[in-house]
Amino acid sequence: MIKLTYLLLSLVLAGNAFAGTAPCATCTLPAPTGVYANTVFAGYDFRQDSYYLSGGLMHDLNGNMGDGGLFLRAFTGFGSYNYDTIPGAPHVTGQLFDADLGLGYRLPVGQWVLGAYVGAHLRDRNLTAIDPANNVGTDFGARVVLDAYGTVGAFTIMAIGQISSIENAVWTRTRVGYNCCEKLRFGPEFIYLNDAQFDERRLGGFLTFQTSLMSNLTLAAGYADFGSSNGGAGTSMYGSVEFSVNF
Repeated sequence: MIKLTYLLLSLVLAGNAFAGTAPCATCTLPAPTGVYANTVFAGYDFRQDSYYLSGGLMHDLNGNMGDGGLFLRAFTGFGSYNYDTIPGAPHVTGQLFDADLGLGYRLPVGQWVLGAYVGAHLRDRNLTAIDPANNVGTDFGARVVLDAYGTVGAFTIMAIGQISSIENAVWTRTRVGYNCCEKLRFGPEFIYLNDAQFDERRLGGFLTFQTSLMSNLTLAAGYADFGSSNGGAGTSMYGSVEFSVNF
């Protein structure tokens, strides 16, 4: 069974109001052999006409990420996406910069750990063509994340949900992983995104490898069904790569 430290990792994109943008995913972490205070994480997420790169740092204020308590998090990401406004016309290409900085808390409860995070959220979005129906520019708001992680027998359940005050963007994901051996976990995942202009559902699977005592690599893939009031509706395959390391 993969031995994992219970902690909140919110590698998620709140600025998904535009057509085609996909969120980044969370990472899970192996239990280290000693005390560590920092976690660095990175991810790449893609589907038809869009991709998103992200990374960040978490720092435990008590000096031990393996225990419950307060932590600081800094997160940033960049994405690009294409969509159509008029059939047959050239694609509109958008670019997004996304970042947050805030404070979180983890609470161990038996075989579970519950987490919460609140941070200041910045989003900047630009288009290659004028589209009155699609907002651009820089927005400031707040991002709130709730997280639950626990084990039931040979299975690990991971659920995360967030909302941003920027366009009330919502992102949620649930994973149920079977711990088939000490360094491998796999299972299904479901992801849902929604805001005033955009809606997407994903159903797929993930595979997590414990690459060392202090790092994890997760691969995921599946099917996405998406739509937007600004164009870009459709279906496609999606995929993601996530990596995290403790020190």
